[in-house]
Amino acid sequence: MSDDYAAIAAGVSVTLLLICVVELHLTASRTKQSVDSNGSVPMDYDLSQPEDQLVRNLAHAIWWLATCLVLCASLLLTMLWAAVDHHGPARWVAWTALLSNAFGLLTVLLMYMLRAMNELVSVYRTLRGTGGTVTREDSPTR
Repeated sequence: MSDDYAAIAAGVSVTLLLICVVELHLTASRTKQSVDSNGSVPMDYDLSQPEDQLVRNLAHAIWWLATCLVLCASLLLTMLWAAVDHHGPARWVAWTALLSNAFGLLTVLLMYMLRAMNELVSVYRTLRGTGGTVTREDSPTR
């Protein structure tokens, strides 16, 4: 690993870590709201039901937390490598930084895609519930 690669990898790690921490906070807030609103409702784990949004939010929060931990570990290893005088190539640190950044980037992209798909399903269910008709007042171009 070169000094330039370490700087780039650390910059990418910090950027992804910032996104992941914000998303973890938002997801934890949504999970807390789900818990507060549902109370002690028994759940049968049908993720299409609103009360089971709690299970989905909890799984997303755990995934964001795992991503944050992986990125933090990679960033700390990169910083430790950079702090050592006359450091060697440390290919394993370079691979760790590459894989953790790839994991973080894929997590961000997949979670946003999952959120978009959930919104599309919600819109589909709404249209299906209204008979599939959209009035001029519902039009987004209005």
